[in-house]
Amino acid sequence: MASNTVPTNTPSPTADQPNNVSWDGNRFSVHVNSMSFELGTLPLFPWNEHSEVVVRIEPYFDSPDTHLPHMTDFRRADFYMRLLVGRAKRVAEEFRPLLQDRINEGHVQVYLDFGEC
Repeated sequence: MASNTVPTNTPSPTADQPNNVSWDGNRFSVHVNSMSFELGTLPLFPWNEHSEVVVRIEPYFDSPDTHLPHMTDFRRADFYMRLLVGRAKRVAEEFRPLLQDRINEGHVQVYLDFGEC
């Protein structure tokens, strides 16, 4: 299957996931820039074809000042870290029922990628 080609039996992402899902070979990536992240139709995706799941969380998403990335905004660093960790926990809660057995059996690995800090 070519990169980013949706198999005919795979539903397209829901409206709350625009441009947030991509895949290439065995690696599936989901970009999480919202505390309200939900799996939507992702449980119907052919997970048995993927051995890596990459969860990408972009730190700049939380910054009110696009010229001052949050990791260099020391006055608000604690606030931003809570948001990052909160999103990571939310994703883990959503993916746990879907992938826990495959993770336990060693069929899939999950990576957290916190983007540019």
